[in-house]
Formats: sequence, C-alpha cells, structure tokens
Amino acid sequence: MAAFAEHTPVAAMIDHLAGAEPGRRVLAVHADRGPRTHALRRQIADAGARMTDFWQLTWYEDPDGTEGGDVLPGRIDVTRLPLPRKARVFMCGPIPFMREIRRGLAEAGVSDERVHYEVFGPDLWTAGDRLSNGTGIVR
Repeated sequence: MAAFAEHTPVAAMIDHLAGAEPGRRVLAVHADRGPRTHALRRQIADAGARMTDFWQLTWYEDPDGTEGGDVLPGRIDVTRLPLPRKARVFMCGPIPFMREIRRGLAEAGVSDERVHYEVFGPDLWTAGDRLSNGTGIVR
C-alpha cells in the first residue's frame, strides 16, 4: 500500500516479484489525488501483467471520471480489501496515512509482525526535531 509518490519502493518490489515469483498472490493498493498525479501507474500495471495472481486497487480523492472496477473514489477503505488472515503487508507513505491504514489492518486481524513499512514525508524531519530538541540527536 502506498500513498502519492511513495509508490516508488512498492513499484520496485512488484517488479522484483514479477520476475522472481510470478505466481505469488499480490494485491497492490494505492491512494492518490487523481489519475494525473498517479506516479508509476503504467510500470506497475506492466509488472502486474507478468504475474498470474496480481490485482491492483486504487483510490483517488478526485477520480476525474475514472472510477469503476478497480478505481474507487475517496481514501483507502481497508474493509474493502480482500485480505487473507495471514496477509503480509508492505506500506510506504507519510505517518498519518500509515497510522490510518494500520488501524484498519489491526481491526481486520492483521498482526503487527506481518506489517512492514517505510516512512516518507516531512513527518520524519519534524518528529526528529521535536525528539532531538534541534540537536539532530534523537533522544
């Protein structure tokens, strides 16, 4: 799952899986402002086409007429994801996005040890400054 431009690491993982494990079941979930700002959309679709069990769901805040099928309006709704009980989830995005998704995953029964994440965004610098009192050393 990824939000906005943070889709880059997810795209690389999907491309790797398409070559190394093309039969692996993969659900790629993306949130973005709209189709015009959806980075790497074609690359992910191409990698997914090389897999036998790939599905992508995309939520757009402004779908601009593209909604339907695998494109949904609004924000990611974890309750609409077909998550197996032992799903392994990889997330990239800003902290507020990941907190919201993590809550939904917990409610869906996905255990903490099955959720992996990478934080992107200004939240890191802001949190670091608060934690380090401006020294650059996190305490």
